[in-house]
Amino acid sequence: MTKLVTTTLAESPLTPTQKRQLAKMANLPDEAIDLTEIPELTEDSFKNAIKNPYCRPGSQARVPDALQAKIKP
Repeated sequence: MTKLVTTTLAESPLTPTQKRQLAKMANLPDEAIDLTEIPELTEDSFKNAIKNPYCRPGSQARVPDALQAKIKP
């Protein structure tokens, strides 16, 4: 049996140094992020995939119509 462990940021607050590092990374343009070490996904990547046991049909959040109208271009 596996144990599910959850934590929140309140339980492990960020240090000032960590906050500065995150702010610096958040401002990086997409072109500056090195993705060369991440393998590309292929059909073979999904051969051994399993369905998320925690995702139930109908458990997705519903976006109100008024908000959808603002989001859609």
